[in-house]
Amino acid sequence: MPRPKLPTSASDDEPGRPALRHVRYLLRSLTLNGVPVSVGTGTLVAARPVGAEAIDWEIVVSSSTPLELEQAVYDIDTCTTQDRALRGSALLVRTDGRSHVFRGAAELDGLTDSDLT
Repeated sequence: MPRPKLPTSASDDEPGRPALRHVRYLLRSLTLNGVPVSVGTGTLVAARPVGAEAIDWEIVVSSSTPLELEQAVYDIDTCTTQDRALRGSALLVRTDGRSHVFRGAAELDGLTDSDLT
């Protein structure tokens, strides 16, 4: 079965460039407001649609131990399995005590547009 083609930019400046550029990292470590979290599994996904001004990012992480977290903005420090340090502020959008989803509330330090494919 043929793979579907991604939509491309309508821009004459960059013909054929994907309409959404993104990157995904597996997380090795995570701290919330300076407190280390025991990470079971975790992924950081960052994306920028062509024409958007900023890179959107999100973290989905499972903690090895239950955490009681309030829906609030957290200062997040991560290290990826590629030893990449990434930092930013993110809002906790949902949690069940072990699985947590954070949505970037500000720029993600350590990531640039050139990291996106």
